[in-house]
Amino acid sequence: MMRKNQQHKDDATSTSRLLEGPFKDYVIFYQPYSPQTDLVIVLQTPSMRDNLQEYGRDIVFMDATHGVNQYGFPLFTLLVRDSHGHGIPVTYIILGNEKQETLQLALEELKPTFPVPPRCFMVDKDQAEINSIRKVFNESDVLLCWYHVTQAVTRWLSRSESGVSGPEKADSRAHIMQFMSELKSCSTEHEFKKKSEMFHCQFKNLKDVCKYFRNHWETIGHLWSNFGRCYKHGDSDTNNLIERFFHRLKYQFLCGIRNRRLDRLIAVLLNKTDKYFNIIQDLQSVGRVSNPLECKMEEIKQSAERMLENGWAMKITIASKETYVYNVPSENNPHVVYCVCPAEQFCSCEAGKRAHTCKHLFLLSLLTCCGPENFPDMDTQLQAHANNLIRTNKYSITAKPQKTIEVESLFGRAASKPCIVTSICDCCTFSYHKYVLVYCLRRDF
Repeated sequence: MMRKNQQHKDDATSTSRLLEGPFKDYVIFYQPYSPQTDLVIVLQTPSMRDNLQEYGRDIVFMDATHGVNQYGFPLFTLLVRDSHGHGIPVTYIILGNEKQETLQLALEELKPTFPVPPRCFMVDKDQAEINSIRKVFNESDVLLCWYHVTQAVTRWLSRSESGVSGPEKADSRAHIMQFMSELKSCSTEHEFKKKSEMFHCQFKNLKDVCKYFRNHWETIGHLWSNFGRCYKHGDSDTNNLIERFFHRLKYQFLCGIRNRRLDRLIAVLLNKTDKYFNIIQDLQSVGRVSNPLECKMEEIKQSAERMLENGWAMKITIASKETYVYNVPSENNPHVVYCVCPAEQFCSCEAGKRAHTCKHLFLLSLLTCCGPENFPDMDTQLQAHANNLIRTNKYSITAKPQKTIEVESLFGRAASKPCIVTSICDCCTFSYHKYVLVYCLRRDF
């Protein structure tokens, strides 16, 4: 007796009939296995596409899991973070293998469903995934999940080749991991390089550790350290959202049963999971589910409004009217003053250095709305910022046919690359507000 959605006793035949029949509207791409071609299935329901369109501009999480079908085929999932901070799957990819060219083909077929290339993808340190993304979405950054970075380093340190394995070297391993955390916290490339030099100096007697760090992590610091993600990326440093989804898929939707038939797995993905997330979003839309992101923004807003009511506008001074950089005193420590620049969406407080929205930036946006002379609107601030860049020649043309320029940061961040043709920039300000500095820099390049 065949189950519902089981079109044939032979799984391959049943899967083909499903994808070419009841589920054909959910198939982005289907390439059956043959001696000449690898199996490639790319699935996306209308609600998944809607979520990708709405939430897929800043960051997309991607990972693969195994043990969900009886053939060992990996299930890749692309997931976004919704307005409540919850992970929502937006694409399923089932492949016959994990080769780069197979995954790359799937991503190439998927790309037209994206509204724009995402600002970044977050992945594990899987070279096939990284290379595939870079080939297909060359406009997007690739970020490494911090949890998997620490997991990889911890596992290597526990091996005999590291020279610090065993219980007697536990303190050394803890010291190394603490140093890795400090490297993760670096907000500029210069700071990261200085801290890397300190790492080599601190552990100079552990030559294998230094060699491992240099070969595997130091040269790709921009993929895992904070200085490489100074823009809006959902305040996300890990792939935990997608790991939670995989756990729910295996133990809730698949009922803990491994090695399903492929047709059964596809039916669960397109029916059960899609229905579940649609219900969650319906509950969110009517206020039946709390919104932690909204609560966090409300706290920031209230803090900024409190500072405004307490006369902070009179305490703020202008460090540079040429670029509208402000000195904003700390609310908690009178001896601390933060450097704030709305044009670069920069604040020297801990949240601001990580490119998060902070109360100091929010306070300046409130003052801009009030319209005092010292707090002009963003267009005026950007124009002043651009005039300073032109006067000091702190930009360069990097791709003349595309009219792309490279703009230096005033605060040690990675140079931004605004483009006149696309009106898109990879800077922090654009990721939050969609202001494009290049409008102010227009010239006959």
